[in-house]
Amino acid sequence: ENIKILGLFLHSRKIKIGKLYANKFRIKIRNCDPEKGIETFKTLQKTGVPNVFGWQRFGKNRDNHKIGKEIIKKVSKVKIHDKGKLWLYVSAYQSFLYNQILNERLKLGIKKFEGDLMKHYYGLESPSALFPGQKTPLAGGIQGEIEKRVLEENAVAPEEIPSRGKRRAILFPLLESNYK
Repeated sequence: ENIKILGLFLHSRKIKIGKLYANKFRIKIRNCDPEKGIETFKTLQKTGVPNVFGWQRFGKNRDNHKIGKEIIKKVSKVKIHDKGKLWLYVSAYQSFLYNQILNERLKLGIKKFEGDLMKHYYGLESPSALFPGQKTPLAGGIQGEIEKRVLEENAVAPEEIPSRGKRRAILFPLLESNYK
């Protein structure tokens, strides 16, 4: 609510997959209690923030994941290499599933549960969530139940996805962060 995008533009050079170190941005928060704002910011510096895939992953029309799901259903068990639009769509579908898993996990909080598979991400230890694909283990405990449920609700099994999956940290740290 009351979010204003100040600029959006295309660049002449494409960013190759895997070449982006991190996103850098400034957030200006107005009309809040300064003490509460600083307290919240310091907490986020310690705990990290949700490691969600943003809208750009899903394409201009926000439907890349739907195309990816159709590709998976048609080419199940066929290896897709990291090039071309087919991979982009499949990756968008994997990201969509990961975001659903992450959203379910965040409802329970960010603390560590028994069965969690932990990841170290830029110095922050974080529980991980499934970015589904071949040869990727599901977590145990509550997190594993969430992962299984999301996969069942979407009628997809990791081995049907024609690319590797991974475990992805559910939180990332605020790097080089400060407040004024």
